[in-house]
Amino acid sequence: TDNGSGNILTNSGWDDWTSNVPDNWTLVTGTAGTDIIENTGIVYDGDASLQIVGDGATLTQIRQRFDNSAGTSGTLDALTQYSFNVWVRRDGTAAAAGTLLVELVDNNFNIINDANGSPNRITIDLTTLSITFTAYNGVFRTPLAMPSAAYIRLRLSVALTSGRSVYLDKSSLAVMTQLYVGGPYLAVHAGSVP
Repeated sequence: TDNGSGNILTNSGWDDWTSNVPDNWTLVTGTAGTDIIENTGIVYDGDASLQIVGDGATLTQIRQRFDNSAGTSGTLDALTQYSFNVWVRRDGTAAAAGTLLVELVDNNFNIINDANGSPNRITIDLTTLSITFTAYNGVFRTPLAMPSAAYIRLRLSVALTSGRSVYLDKSSLAVMTQLYVGGPYLAVHAGSVP
């Protein structure tokens, strides 16, 4: 659900596209229709998935701005824990190289560190993917002093092997709930059947 049912992202299932770019997302690096493609044949849930096509060189990057009508109206609060989940698979042949990072960044593309100085980053090794959609997830913790603009960014830090494709679908970002004072935090993300 767009900025609802616990998910603060918009079009995070990549079902809606305009001019070969998913709606509410900005393609920062790469070519629309070449490096990223709307794929309606290989999907985990909904109408489409985000296909990233490797050429061995391009470090494809997309991002969505928080608290912005062109991105998502969802906001990030200071000193809050968020859980991110995305379903990912590969094409028929394993890639020899490729690393996808999911990060919280400011307007200058700097990673937003948590209150302990640790970067808000989730790393997905694309060489280990299978042909079955699998959940990849992690936790982000916001600092006390938030930047004036914040984004969630998905980017290749190691280029994907030329001719290989990976497919992302049904991502979500949710505020985590603390189970009891001083206790652990919890978030639950839906599969293809909520």
